[in-house]
Amino acid sequence: MKVFPFLGLFVILTARLLAQGEYSPIVPFFQKYCVECHGPDKQKGDVRLDNVREITADLWIEIYEQMKYGDMPPEEADQAPKEHTADIIQLVDAISRDDRFTIGSGYRRLNKREYRNTVRDLLGLSDEYFDPAQGVFDDEIEKGFDTNSTSLIITNELLLEYLRSASISLETALFTDDFEKPQPKKTTFTNKQFTVDGQLSSNGKDYAIQRQRKGGIYPKRIKDYIPATGYYRMTTTAMGMGRTPDKKKAGPFRMSLIGSFAGTTKELKEFNIKDDKMGRYSAVVWLEKGALPYYQGTSVSIKPRNINRHRKPENALPIPALAIKDITIEGPIDVEWPPVTYKTTFQSQTMPNFEDRAVRDQILRNFISRAFRRQVHITELKRYTEYLEDQYKINNNWLQSFIRTFAAIMASTDFLYIKEEVGELTPFQLASRLSYFLWSSMPDMELFALANTGELLDPKVYREQVSRMIRDPKAKHFIEAFPLQWLSVDELGTMRPAEDDKQFSIYYKKNLEPAMREETLKFFEYVLIKNKPITDFLDSDYTFVNKDLAQLYDIPFDGDDEMKLVKLPSDSVRGGLLGQASIHAITSNGVETLPVTRGHWVLDELMGTPPPPAPEEVPALVPDLNGVTTQRELLKRHSEDPKCFGCHKVMDPPGLALESFDVIGRYRTTYNGNAKIDPSGNFQGTRFDDIRGLKKALLKQTDTFTYNFIVKIAEYGKGRKLNRQDHDLVEEIAAKAKAKDYKFMYILGDILLSDLMKSR
Repeated sequence: MKVFPFLGLFVILTARLLAQGEYSPIVPFFQKYCVECHGPDKQKGDVRLDNVREITADLWIEIYEQMKYGDMPPEEADQAPKEHTADIIQLVDAISRDDRFTIGSGYRRLNKREYRNTVRDLLGLSDEYFDPAQGVFDDEIEKGFDTNSTSLIITNELLLEYLRSASISLETALFTDDFEKPQPKKTTFTNKQFTVDGQLSSNGKDYAIQRQRKGGIYPKRIKDYIPATGYYRMTTTAMGMGRTPDKKKAGPFRMSLIGSFAGTTKELKEFNIKDDKMGRYSAVVWLEKGALPYYQGTSVSIKPRNINRHRKPENALPIPALAIKDITIEGPIDVEWPPVTYKTTFQSQTMPNFEDRAVRDQILRNFISRAFRRQVHITELKRYTEYLEDQYKINNNWLQSFIRTFAAIMASTDFLYIKEEVGELTPFQLASRLSYFLWSSMPDMELFALANTGELLDPKVYREQVSRMIRDPKAKHFIEAFPLQWLSVDELGTMRPAEDDKQFSIYYKKNLEPAMREETLKFFEYVLIKNKPITDFLDSDYTFVNKDLAQLYDIPFDGDDEMKLVKLPSDSVRGGLLGQASIHAITSNGVETLPVTRGHWVLDELMGTPPPPAPEEVPALVPDLNGVTTQRELLKRHSEDPKCFGCHKVMDPPGLALESFDVIGRYRTTYNGNAKIDPSGNFQGTRFDDIRGLKKALLKQTDTFTYNFIVKIAEYGKGRKLNRQDHDLVEEIAAKAKAKDYKFMYILGDILLSDLMKSR
């Protein structure tokens, strides 16, 4: 597998400068006083210092802090003269601020969700159900955010996926070269004209029958009746059949209209239909040209072995089945012409005349500029113009030639990579920094225009753009992506309880997982949009629930399936992130709670003070279990090892406090064996009795939490770890946050307006 070597240049430069430049004394110092414990044979704390080219920006900061406060080298090790150590500390401090060592290459590949959004915005594609990134490999992020440049490499295989994806997306967007607006047609199909997919399904005398959830019913050659992308009215005459009286009592028979296109399927509409009586059911849905819409009975659930195969399927009752008599397709309805995809891709309000050379040149110039998110160089325009003309000589079709040329543009590194220079960002780089931070997509035309004139660098204009973009609906991408990754809630569902475990049956019966995730996202959005203090993440008197989550939490709720803001009682164990089931679920393994994991989560995700990795010589958490009945007793046995005590002293108290919540977030006071849970502890010198007390202890560390919160947002936005110079800016923003009562919108604004966002 070949990897494009965009990211290795700075580490080679680091090694050369350390070996030959003003920082060269550090190498022999490390060799003499550090490598014994942090070298090829031993790596205490998982730290290795014998090869300076592999020291990251984060580690340079840690080295500085350890040396500054006298923690390293440790007292029992050989010590250098104080004057020499002081000189080395100054050098390490300088390196931790030096862009040459701590800021990697300005190349960052678009991650998968950014690619998806960028293609949609570049081509004007609807997000109804076509996913441009459907055929692209998932990102492999080792740690941190999915914007981390060091993880976003590109391979030959991935490049082919991008080229294939671009071609499919362009064919979807530019589906016709007809200049005339398509006229709506209305066509009705009877059951003899149907295709019926699915085992045990059939075409009967009066209607088609679908007997399993897999498969569906649709007219033959249906794609021929969707001549253009747009809205269509789909109408069918249908009924449910074969349900026993007890099944009918369970609820109405459900039928889904499903759209399938380019490997993606999506439910377009669900209907509650009658049993044993035909009815008319209609819906207006968005369909791409070439899509396959079909009907499926979602109440159908049978096993083939229960069927008497010698009977005719129509008579093999009682068997739940969906019966459809006819299907009518009408459309496209109120189609926009030219389609929005043409207006966006070609930047034209009319269907372009490809025969005009000036029109072709302008189309190409506009597309390259938008795709590359900067001004176009003459040599680039000439190269792609020649490629376009070569394609036309091959196929004699201008639309297909543009599609192939655009695909080549979208498979280039200028499109797939965000490129930034070390130092202050240029106007176009700044426009991309803002848009990918807040929208996870390319800049819009307003940002492009301001970047093109250079006005974006004007502080007043820049501030206005920040305000506009935060309030734009596209900011939902930041509101969703950042908290899911910051809090690791994107891992929700990877360690579910067993479906046959009765004590967690409510998790599946009520489908709680989506509600858990939505509570955290709604909570984050509310704190941001309402400009609440970020201390609400530590504790609050409100949260978001629906009726099922309220039942799990055992709190009063007047509502239904919709998530709503609720006020919590003063003595509630809910409120803040630590009261949310999503956090309890991701810090469990589906079978039991994990207090060490929970404690580590509090220290790492919330406070930014994670303990170092456990040394290799420390045994796994399975000491002698004789007499152990609780997690507290187990941890006490484990931490009696001197090698473990230091970390577990700070990690165990918050983890044990969270033992008050089970694997799916229910509050509890005892374990299954009736052993009582003791959630008391001591956090940073503050004693607490339970989870409520832990939250109060965390609030005493608000400044630490705020600092970490700013660091996390900055790393997400910059796509790299911060260096010491960045941390100086974080301190300034944190000081402002305290003066502004820690209000979230003010903090985000200060981050965006600072040099953290305006420089690489």
